[in-house]
Amino acid sequence: EIDPEAGKAYVKLNMAERLLTSEKMIGSSAYLTTGLGPQKSIASACVEEENEALLGGLVLSGQKITDLVAAFQANSALFKETGGVHSSALSDGEKIIASFDDIGRHNALDKVIGFALKEGLDLNKYVLLTSGRVPGYMAYKCYHAGLPFVVSRAAVTAAAVDFAKKTGMTLIGFARNSCFNIYSGEERVLVQK
Repeated sequence: EIDPEAGKAYVKLNMAERLLTSEKMIGSSAYLTTGLGPQKSIASACVEEENEALLGGLVLSGQKITDLVAAFQANSALFKETGGVHSSALSDGEKIIASFDDIGRHNALDKVIGFALKEGLDLNKYVLLTSGRVPGYMAYKCYHAGLPFVVSRAAVTAAAVDFAKKTGMTLIGFARNSCFNIYSGEERVLVQK
């Protein structure tokens, strides 16, 4: 229901149990994406609430991760044209199976989660690749979607690292040029010695 005079829209969703609930997402999208208002309370919730550990998930070699990042980077025609979008992709550990672009990194992530819900995928068996920075609320959203393995070409925040460590998420940042930083969940990464 949209009320243009009040400047509000009301959406009722039937979502999977692990996804964010409406109580956690109160506020406008502008507040949620800029780090103001409700965003701050979500970031706080990332490190304060009790969470079950993410179990299982893929185990990948360092080489496979760099191969997936290279494929991910080559995948966005819109980024090549504009240089002004973020991308998120889902991988089964062998190849990219879905990729989405958006002006906002959080929207690109939402498109991946929506695709997975529509296709009935168990995200515990997949890897998320993203072009954007991973703040606490994005790690939180990945957790509630059931994603145990997150790889970003950009930085990750301290709140995201704290949350990933508490939930057993594998969180990788600065994945580019055949190298990356592992911030948590290193047990899912096979590194050659």
